[in-house]
Amino acid sequence: MSNFYEYDQNNSGGNFGPPAIKVFIEANSVVEAYEIAQDKYGIYFDGVDNGMDCDCCGDRWRIAYHPIDIHKELTELCTYFRKLEHLNQYNVWSKESGCYLIVLHNDGHEEKLSVEDIYNYLPQGGSNV
Repeated sequence: MSNFYEYDQNNSGGNFGPPAIKVFIEANSVVEAYEIAQDKYGIYFDGVDNGMDCDCCGDRWRIAYHPIDIHKELTELCTYFRKLEHLNQYNVWSKESGCYLIVLHNDGHEEKLSVEDIYNYLPQGGSNV
């Protein structure tokens, strides 16, 4: 059975980089997701040690240790974005990194979601369940 795993980018050095601020990978295990994150997206977890990331900010990427509930994560992001007064900053950061969120499914289908896509994930005042 496959699960989704979340790789979350820290804005080490004051900026975000490709491929996205967050990457959700569907895989059969945390090890498989880890390998896909590195091989397909160039996600790394030792940036400070290798001098690629700011030592005061920390490593750029946070490693996934356990599966996530993708619907719950998208619902929380949608709710968070709707509460923000300054959504434009997230749009700027998303453009720096290519998009806000990439969702890679087990079948290879990849979705690139913008802040607006996530903002509209749930109908206003409702749920898409």
